[in-house]
Amino acid sequence: MVTSAKASPIAENAFLQLDQERPIFRVRRWQIGGTYAGHQLFRGQLINLQRRKNDDALVRFGYFEPFEGKIDQACQCGECGRLFDEESARTEHGRRAHNNGFINAQREEEEIDTEAAFLDREVPFKKVGEQSPSIIIET
Repeated sequence: MVTSAKASPIAENAFLQLDQERPIFRVRRWQIGGTYAGHQLFRGQLINLQRRKNDDALVRFGYFEPFEGKIDQACQCGECGRLFDEESARTEHGRRAHNNGFINAQREEEEIDTEAAFLDREVPFKKVGEQSPSIIIET
């Protein structure tokens, strides 16, 4: 009996394939259910910007920031192939995207409100002209 191996989710989705010749960005702040270039994103996910007209604004306001880690140390989701900067981000993504994380509409609404409060507290919007702490160079 011949069995076929499951195709890699990365091979099936060009958006998930990171071009290491182009700058890689980390999703710093993203609301549950939000999309970019037609794809749902998750906090901590690594992406290449898709050359959209609002990319500069998304970076300037702190939705995305340059990834300064090593790509070979990224954590990959075994279900969909997305790459994340930390294991905790990958785990949170898995809980939300692959485990039917929302029980009902009320629970989903509560989780969205909780996430928004967390983002405002821990990952605030950048002020226009403010640099990311990860790219400030002290001399």
